[in-house]
Amino acid sequence: MRVLLFFVVFYTSLSADMPLLVEDLVSGKGKFKLESSLSYTNSKSQNLSTGDPIIVPISNTGFVAIPSSFGESEQERDNLIGTLGIHYGISNKTDIYIRGSYLGSYRQQKDPSVSTNIFEHKPIDGWLGVNYEFLKDDSSIGVLGYVETALYEKNLNKSSYLHSLQVGGIVYKSIDPIVLVLNTTYRYSHKRKSKDGDYKPGNVLLLHPNVGFAVNEWVTLSLGFEWLHQRASRFNSRKEGLHRSFLQPTFGLGYGFSEGNILNLSFKAATQKDSNSSATLHWNYTF
Repeated sequence: MRVLLFFVVFYTSLSADMPLLVEDLVSGKGKFKLESSLSYTNSKSQNLSTGDPIIVPISNTGFVAIPSSFGESEQERDNLIGTLGIHYGISNKTDIYIRGSYLGSYRQQKDPSVSTNIFEHKPIDGWLGVNYEFLKDDSSIGVLGYVETALYEKNLNKSSYLHSLQVGGIVYKSIDPIVLVLNTTYRYSHKRKSKDGDYKPGNVLLLHPNVGFAVNEWVTLSLGFEWLHQRASRFNSRKEGLHRSFLQPTFGLGYGFSEGNILNLSFKAATQKDSNSSATLHWNYTF
């Protein structure tokens, strides 16, 4: 479901007269869809660490929030995230899915009195969700919505269950051989316990306009930008840091091995302080 952009461009490039099929957007009744991704990002923080999560994309609309610590420090992290999910179509308009992500992180941290190098690996989150297509892109625009809840999240030093909710929508319009896509995602995070008190990650709003161009029936290119607004995290009901907004360009390349077997490579470039460059390789297979 997260590779909507390539699905839309791939099928519209086959024939200008071919309508956009609902099976391209959801799994299809009785069908399974397997998706996996590998994402890398490097992040760096200096002076006061406010505990705001590090946001790492794992697909066009999905992202992982890596918790960070509070306090005075200089820190640099290399993060590698692997994600695996499966969808099942309960109708031609609706599918349900479950996905989980695993984090490998190498962190260099320097405090006023000590310097440390730490490698850690752990499950980072697990989500259960549902997609529903409200409109097809046959007469006007296509609209797809989804809602998902966090079955599990790894926080600062404890785990939480059912403490985050994410809702989103995709609006798209194909004009052969171009497709216009707008992804919108909002994540709400409820207060949860940490070893030292109550911790509430900041809520996140993500807008991702994108333009795709079909080079041929197998290859598509995409260009867009991502605007992310991240509310300040709270620790023991006290706001830490500031509300932050990031505007970053995105680039993508998709390749279709066959119908329902799609590989996407996407990049996000850092353009301002505290924003992170990232690269994501995403594979999607329907059977």
